[in-house]
Amino acid sequence: MMIMSICLIGFILVGSMSTIYIPLFGGFYKNEGDRFWWVLYL
Repeated sequence: MMIMSICLIGFILVGSMSTIYIPLFGGFYKNEGDRFWWVLYL
Protein backbone atom coordinates (compact mmCIF):
# COMPACT_ATOMS: atom_id res chain seq x y z
CA MET A 1 0.00 0.00 0.00
CA MET A 2 2.78 2.41 0.92
CA ILE A 3 4.66 1.62 -2.30
CA MET A 4 1.59 2.34 -4.42
CA SER A 5 1.06 5.68 -2.66
CA ILE A 6 4.69 6.66 -3.20
CA CYS A 7 4.44 5.72 -6.89
CA LEU A 8 1.28 7.81 -7.34
CA ILE A 9 2.90 10.80 -5.62
CA GLY A 10 5.98 10.38 -7.82
CA PHE A 11 3.85 10.31 -10.98
CA ILE A 12 2.01 13.46 -9.91
CA LEU A 13 5.28 15.24 -9.11
CA VAL A 14 6.84 14.29 -12.46
CA GLY A 15 3.66 15.35 -14.26
CA SER A 16 3.67 18.75 -12.56
CA MET A 17 7.40 19.11 -13.24
CA SER A 18 6.84 18.45 -16.96
CA THR A 19 4.59 21.52 -17.09
CA ILE A 20 7.54 23.59 -15.82
CA TYR A 21 9.83 22.45 -18.65
CA ILE A 22 7.26 23.17 -21.37
CA PRO A 23 9.40 25.71 -23.30
CA LEU A 24 12.16 23.10 -23.67
CA PHE A 25 10.01 20.45 -25.34
CA GLY A 26 7.21 22.46 -26.95
CA GLY A 27 3.41 22.43 -26.83
CA PHE A 28 2.97 19.01 -28.45
CA TYR A 29 5.08 17.33 -25.75
CA LYS A 30 3.13 19.18 -23.06
CA ASN A 31 -0.26 18.04 -24.38
CA GLU A 32 0.84 14.42 -24.84
CA GLY A 33 2.60 14.41 -21.47
CA ASP A 34 -0.39 15.83 -19.57
CA ARG A 35 -2.71 13.29 -21.21
CA PHE A 36 -0.27 10.48 -20.34
CA TRP A 37 -0.01 11.48 -16.68
CA TRP A 38 -3.78 11.95 -16.36
CA VAL A 39 -4.35 8.44 -17.75
CA LEU A 40 -1.90 7.03 -15.20
CA TYR A 41 -3.51 8.99 -12.39
CA LEU A 42 -7.04 7.87 -13.29
